[in-house]
Amino acid sequence: MKILEIDKHHGYVKVRVEYDDDLWILCMVIASGDIVSALTIRDVRLGQEKHRIPMRLAIKVEKLEFQPFTGRLRIHGVIIKGPDEYGLTVSHHTLSIDIGSEVKMVKKE
Repeated sequence: MKILEIDKHHGYVKVRVEYDDDLWILCMVIASGDIVSALTIRDVRLGQEKHRIPMRLAIKVEKLEFQPFTGRLRIHGVIIKGPDEYGLTVSHHTLSIDIGSEVKMVKKE
């Protein structure tokens, strides 16, 4: 795992996942109530059509699921920050973190 940025004043750390073991480490570090931000794809309804749009969302973590057989960490929670034009706040979303993903974490304590 490569640490990209640490901001003690605002209380966050930004990392890039480089190995499968990094996903397990993140699973042990992230706890319920933490805020995690990452690039994701979300289905959004524009008029009558649904589109899959890439966007950066921040969620308040409710539960984590490490899947060693797929090499993926799934983080479930409620969206607290995202693009305003889609009205996604307080909706549920799952971030899928893979090798190469950049994740920004804010611990509750």
